Amino acid sequence: MRLFLNAAFLVLTLPLVASCRLAELQQQPPVTPSQWCELRPCVTLGTTVFNEPLGSFLVFLLAFLWVASGVYFLKNHDGQSSRKWLG
Repeated sequence: MRLFLNAAFLVLTLPLVASCRLAELQQQPPVTPSQWCELRPCVTLGTTVFNEPLGSFLVFLLAFLWVASGVYFLKNHDGQSSRKWLG
């Protein structure tokens, strides 16, 4: 049953995702990267520009915490199914 639901979800969402035309999403008037960094906080490290570095740091921190808690619960589930499922 679960496999059927996953396949149905994939069949229903795949045409929606495939129909997205990202190349047509343009802002009018066009904004240059330097203009964008005047409006938003940007940090340049070498040749890489990080847009809104605090937000990016928090997203990566939360992702790390989520993965770390999953590994912890997989190692220490003590026979509890809920911990094993979360891991």
